[in-house]
Amino acid sequence: MITRRITLILGAGANKPFGFPTGFELSREIINNCSSTGKSHYNLNKGSQPSAMEHLLMSGHTKQQIVQFATEFQNSGTNSIDEFLRDREEFIVLGKKAIAISLLPFENNNIVEFETSNWYRFIWSKMKSQKLSDNNLKFITYNYDRSLKQFLHNSLQSSYGKSLGDNTASKQIEEYDIVHLHGSLGLLPFESGSDNLKIEYGVTITPEILNSSASQINIVHEEASKASYKKAHAILSESDNIYFLGFGFHPLNVQRLLETGFKRAVEIRFTSYGMTEPEVKNAMNPFVKRELNIKSPTESSETTIDFLRKLHTLD
Repeated sequence: MITRRITLILGAGANKPFGFPTGFELSREIINNCSSTGKSHYNLNKGSQPSAMEHLLMSGHTKQQIVQFATEFQNSGTNSIDEFLRDREEFIVLGKKAIAISLLPFENNNIVEFETSNWYRFIWSKMKSQKLSDNNLKFITYNYDRSLKQFLHNSLQSSYGKSLGDNTASKQIEEYDIVHLHGSLGLLPFESGSDNLKIEYGVTITPEILNSSASQINIVHEEASKASYKKAHAILSESDNIYFLGFGFHPLNVQRLLETGFKRAVEIRFTSYGMTEPEVKNAMNPFVKRELNIKSPTESSETTIDFLRKLHTLD
């Protein structure tokens, strides 16, 4: 069990070991999915299923609209789909569907593989308990995918089975603090809520599923994100240690996170895989200005699993 009040903040890079794209790679997937010949992950692995473009057409958009969206996004010089949609609100509905069809195909059983890079398994080894609530570890994620929630549900159910009694894995996961700041690809079947919002992990995409998934995605500036940030702020204000994993440190995301109070003795660390020295300095500056105790990373080649294994606070 993890008894210290620790919060992990997950960016796209944190889920790279499970096959998910980084923010930059997601943008490339979206462009390829909006072309009838685009070599996206989905199109290359769809088998007899309709192409991504065909799904977008069946979900209520014209080819002209889809091509215009992709052309404008590519020509914008913007690497982030969220940032692009913030300034081009006329594309939000289509843009969310493009996000959904670009991410849903990456949800698969990679999360349970016995790979040395699988940091979910490492964290579970530290958390393992019949009662997840015995842990003080919290998760705040910028990612739309449901991989962490699905993994913890699988791990709890398969580790303890019927011995969980009435305190089922589904009930525990629902009550556990995993905050999706910008929504997700959909409710998982074991979560409470409307049935038309529930989407299986690893589902075969249909127009209905695509529309449902897109409706549960929020863009950074949308009103629906405010409740999630309020919950995140409450968690951060009580944290002794905050660790950013695979986080891009976009100024707006950092600004919104810092709109809360922190414990004076809070310790903040982050992975810096692939970051240059100036990028690391820029990432740290907003925290330094708040006089928060943020530690400079030691290695730019350090992976998420390597970073976590060196943390004494998880023992």
